[in-house]
Amino acid sequence: MDARTLIANFVPRTAPIGCALNDWTVAEKKDGKPTGRTIPSTQAEGCYVTAAEYNAARAMVIEFASYLNGAVHGVDEPVRALMLAAICGENVLFYGPPGTGKTLLANAVFASLPGATGFSAALSPETSEKNVFGAIDCAKLAQGVTERNMAGYLPTAEVGFLDEITRAGKAVLDGLLSYMNDRTIRNGGKMHTGPTRFIMAAANHEFPRHAAALQDRFGLRVHMPLLKGDSRREFLENFDSYGQAFNCPPGILMNAFRIMREYMRDIPITLAAREAMLRFADELEGIKLAPSQRTMAKWMNIFRAAAAITKSGAPFYTGAQQNHAQYLRFCCWTNTQNEGAVRDAALAAAMDPNAGAPFAQWKGEVATVKAPDGAKSHEEVAKEVARLRRLRGEATQLAKLGCVVNDETKRLSRILLAWEKLQATLLT
Repeated sequence: MDARTLIANFVPRTAPIGCALNDWTVAEKKDGKPTGRTIPSTQAEGCYVTAAEYNAARAMVIEFASYLNGAVHGVDEPVRALMLAAICGENVLFYGPPGTGKTLLANAVFASLPGATGFSAALSPETSEKNVFGAIDCAKLAQGVTERNMAGYLPTAEVGFLDEITRAGKAVLDGLLSYMNDRTIRNGGKMHTGPTRFIMAAANHEFPRHAAALQDRFGLRVHMPLLKGDSRREFLENFDSYGQAFNCPPGILMNAFRIMREYMRDIPITLAAREAMLRFADELEGIKLAPSQRTMAKWMNIFRAAAAITKSGAPFYTGAQQNHAQYLRFCCWTNTQNEGAVRDAALAAAMDPNAGAPFAQWKGEVATVKAPDGAKSHEEVAKEVARLRRLRGEATQLAKLGCVVNDETKRLSRILLAWEKLQATLLT
C-alpha cells in the first residue's frame, strides 16, 4: 500500500489497554535514564497510529511545507508556525505590512486542501456576527427559537482565515473569543462544537487594547516584514517559479494532520524541556510578558507537535526535548518592539549551555562569507569551498545543540553553490 493510500484509509482506532505490541510501547525513562519498565506509547483511552502511518503523514506534511515555501516567497518562518498550528490545532497570526504574502499564504493553504471545508472573511468595523457565524434561521425564529444557520461559516469549517482581524468590531471579537479558545460557541440554547482544525488570521496593525484577550487566543504569531537585501534579489531571481500547484487528492492532507495530531498526544515532555519552558517564562516575566496558565498549556502542545514533526527518537519518540524551546519564538510577543526580546529568550532557552561560545564564533565567521567576485585562482576557490563546507557541517552540529541556524545556513548554502559553480568552471 503506497503512502497516500495509507493516509487516506486512516481511521482512528481505540488503543487496547495494556497493549504490548512492539510498535506501541516505549521504554520508560526518568531524568533521562531507563527505569526498566515498558509503558504504552499512546494513551489507552485515546487513539494510536502505526509507524507506517506516522512516517507517511510526516512525509506528507514536510512535502506540503516545502510546497508552501515554493508557492510564496519568504515564508519559511510562517510555514514553520503554520505546520505546528495544523498539527496541534492552534491558531496562528500573520502580522506585517500589506503585500508581504499573508493572504497569499492562506490562499495557498486553501488551494491545497481539496475536499476540506474552509471559511475566509475580510473583517472590518462594519462586519456583523452573521458574516462570520451565520445568520439567524428565520424558520426557527418564527417558532420562537433564536438559532443561527451556521452552515458555510466559521463554526462549521475545518480551516478558517480571518483577514484584517484587528479591524473587526466588538461584537465579532467577542464571538471569536469563545470559538478560538475551545472551538465552542453558544447557538440558541445549546453549545455548538465546531470541527475547525486550525484558524489563520492576518493583521496589518497591532491589536487595540480592548482586543488583548483575543490576541492571547493566538498561540503562534509570526512577523512578516518587507523583504530586504538578499531576500529581494532571491525573490526577483525566482519569481517565475512561485505559485506552482500542490498535487494532493481530496482529504489526504487533512488526514495527515489528524494522524500527526493523534501521534503527538502522548509524547512525553522531558525534564529538560520543562526546565527550558521555566527559563523562558522567567525571561518573559522580566520583560512584563508573564505567561498565563493557558499560554503555558499551549507551549506543551507546541513542544509535542515540534517533536512529532522533527521525529525525535526511535522507533517513535524519546519525548519533547530542550531544543524544541526554539519554537517558543512564535509565542507571547505582542508587538514588533518586544518580538526580538521574546525570540532571543526562546533561542537561549533552547540552547545547550555549552553551545553559546561555539555558536557565537560560528555566526561571526558566517557573517564574513561573501559570494565570489573578481578573478580567483583555482587554489583560492578550492580553499573557500572547503571552508564553506566546514561551516555547513558545523551548522548541523550546532542545530543538534538547540542553536537556530536556519537563516545563516540558507545564506551559507546559497553562497556555497556560487563558489562550487565557479570551481566547476575553472576545472573545465
